[in-house]
Parts: sequence; structure tokens; C-alpha cells
Amino acid sequence: MVRPDFSADVVIAGAGPAGISAAVSAAAAGADCLLLEARETPGGTVRHAGIFSLCGFFPGDSEDTGLPAPWDTVLPQVSIPAGRMSIVPVTPWEFSRAAHDLLARFSNIRFLANTPLGRGMSIRARALIDCTGNAALARLAGVETLENPPASPGLGFVLQGVDTSDLAPGAMDITRVVMEEFRGFSMRIFPELAFDFNGTPSVPGMLNLPVSWALMHPRDLKIMADKQLDAVLGFLESRCASMRHATVCWRGHGVGQRSGPVIKGLGRAEFVEPPRDHRCEVKGYWPSEVWQDAAGASFKYLQTGFMCIPDSCLRAHSHLPFFAGGRCISAAPDAQGSARVTGTAVETGRRAGVLAAEAAALGETHDVRL
Repeated sequence: MVRPDFSADVVIAGAGPAGISAAVSAAAAGADCLLLEARETPGGTVRHAGIFSLCGFFPGDSEDTGLPAPWDTVLPQVSIPAGRMSIVPVTPWEFSRAAHDLLARFSNIRFLANTPLGRGMSIRARALIDCTGNAALARLAGVETLENPPASPGLGFVLQGVDTSDLAPGAMDITRVVMEEFRGFSMRIFPELAFDFNGTPSVPGMLNLPVSWALMHPRDLKIMADKQLDAVLGFLESRCASMRHATVCWRGHGVGQRSGPVIKGLGRAEFVEPPRDHRCEVKGYWPSEVWQDAAGASFKYLQTGFMCIPDSCLRAHSHLPFFAGGRCISAAPDAQGSARVTGTAVETGRRAGVLAAEAAALGETHDVRL
């Protein structure tokens, strides 16, 4: 027998919100888990692209704004209004530390950072879970995938020296000026999410890029996004009094994608009214979010307040016991916009971990060559 590169009852790829939740729930069910992450720290898009608020944990009109266990023990229990919904403010570094804390609680979870998947690798497992966000494990393992239309990518950053007293409500004057000067781009800054960065008041923001840029190679996309961010800020320096002394003190290590490949599942999540299966284990509370250009998303809400995501959307149409969580679950384009936000990713990851642990307890070991 050839010794595999990776071996465990359940192997999970991608240590973002979905992957962490999948590993924790599978480990809690008794499975020996291996969590693989291409980057040096856990946190996924929240950490590497720069997300400063977590969405979709609860409906906007809910009196219960508590986070699901075990995240409620490691993340702040504070929510603020965001349109018709509520969000949880958190910095990317807080989220990454929270992910570390959760993983450290389980002796049957091994976490390997700086471990990108590649062709020629071999995995021995009873069940696999893809939480990479781009169905990377599925494609390498020969599991069939589907491609959803691309959406506007985003690059997070942090500014210092912003005069927030001179900003219009919601900083919309910044958005308007950027859209007028830079066709196909928009930038938002969020003074309501301001925090101290190295002891200095700082304001997070997001640069939204043209949809066509989503098709670029990740390395080229990051280079182009950095150049565009510098150009936008240089222009705002001369046009907006509030930005005259603004400087970038941090920017995302990568560009966040809002859409991408999904597994071909036994079912497909759709944004429908009413839910087809009221008994579903996973409910997505974020509205349908479709980014057709960098100006922003169009939203659609359901009267029931949630989207039903049945188990059939989390299991691939494959001979392997193969599951997915987060953005690469089997979902239609309008449903993927709801599935990719943190709250829904946490819940789909959690459920995928439970299903994988059940499959591992009953099934045989598989040798998978990537």
C-alpha cells in the first residue's frame, strides 16, 4: 500500500467559517478529522480578503441575536442594524483567533496550515468535505462541479487619518465620487465599524471590482486590485476633504470572490418561497444577494425570513461520501449569494460535518488521488 499524503476519518479542505464549523461538528461526533488550509492562518475570506462584519446569523427583526454554539463562546455578542438585517462587527484578526480557539478544543482535529491542494496528492479518508469556496477539492478529486455566473470581487482594507466628522451619512459621498470617476468600480468605507488598529482610530472599507475581473488569475487579480485601490485613494485625496490625510494601514492578502464553482449535488438550493422542505436542518437568513456590477448587490427577501437548505444540497452526486459547506454547496446563483455569507456558511459547514461523521462511522475507507 502506498502511504497517502493525508489520512483521517474525515478530511476537510478550507479553514474558513464553513471548514472550521465542519471540523468542529465532525470531531464532536467522534470522527478523527484533518483540516487542510492553503494559507498560514484560519479564517478564509474573512481573514485573507478583509471582512469586518459577519452576516446572516439571524434575521434582522429577530429578538434573539445570539450566535450559534460554539461560535458564541469566541466571538463578540454584539449586533448592529444593516438595512433590513443585522450584522456582527468583528475584525479579520479577531475571527482568525476565534477559529484557532475552537480548533484547539478538540484533540481529534489536526490542523495543517500552508497546505495547498495539488495534483498528485493522495488522501485516505472515510468522508471528504470541500469548504474551499471554489470547489477546489471537488475538482481535483474528480467530483462533478457546476459554474455559477461571476460576481463583483472585493478587496478589504483599513484607513487611518479619515475625518469621519466630514462624511455624509453612510459615507455615500465617497461611493458616489468613485463611481463617477472610475467606471466599473465602487468603494465603500464603514465609519460605523471603526476600531483601533495599533492604538490608532481606523476605518475599514471595501473596493468592489468589475465582474469581468473575477475571471482573472488570483495573483493577477490581487496585483490589479492593489493598483486600483492606490489610484482611487490618490484621487479621493484631492476631491474629498474627509480623505485628505487618509492612508492605507492594512489591505487584504487576497481578493474575495462572491461567486464561483459549486458541487453538483443530489439537490440544489434555490431561493424560493415558501421553503420546499420545512424540516430542513439548515436555514439561511441572509437575503438573495446578486452582484452583477461593482456598484453593489440587488437584494430579494423571503416572507418566511429564511431560505431552506436541505441535506441533498450538501452532498455531491458522487460515489464518494463527499460533502460541501459554504459557497461551494450545490446552489443556484441567487441562492449562492445567501449561502456564501458567514452565518449560512457556518451552518452549512456544521451540517456537512455531522453528515460526514455519520458516513465515516458506517462507511469504508477510500483512497483518493487528486
